[in-house]
Amino acid sequence: MDLAERWQHGQRTVHGTKTAAFPNFHIVGTYAQASQSFTYSHVTSCQTAHAAKIVARCLAEGVRSFEVTEDAEDKWLQALANNARDMSQFQAECTPGYFNNEGKKGQPTLLGNMFGGGPFEYVKILDQWLEESFEADTRRT
Repeated sequence: MDLAERWQHGQRTVHGTKTAAFPNFHIVGTYAQASQSFTYSHVTSCQTAHAAKIVARCLAEGVRSFEVTEDAEDKWLQALANNARDMSQFQAECTPGYFNNEGKKGQPTLLGNMFGGGPFEYVKILDQWLEESFEADTRRT
């Protein structure tokens, strides 16, 4: 299965960086299901540091492979719903382009499925997840 097939009914991730059925795969550099920040490089830097912490933990614990569970994805999708921001006015007023699905109303957009709690809360969540939920939310070998 490739990623397009896995997400054919919508993107499913944990923190916008990990997805079930793809061991050791880490996504960096997207706002989709992650946080937006004052600069693009801020979020990518946080995502990269998070990936490095996961790798370091796996190495320290002798874990060769890990992947998030679908239950963990469900929890993150609920967190996204709980922290959603209404972007409809921005999308309606913005020149058609990448961020508003070329101006097509009523369809998913890049910013429509973003963590609305802000970058500092997002980073706190990444750190808490690694400390408190990594074992419960992953399969490891």
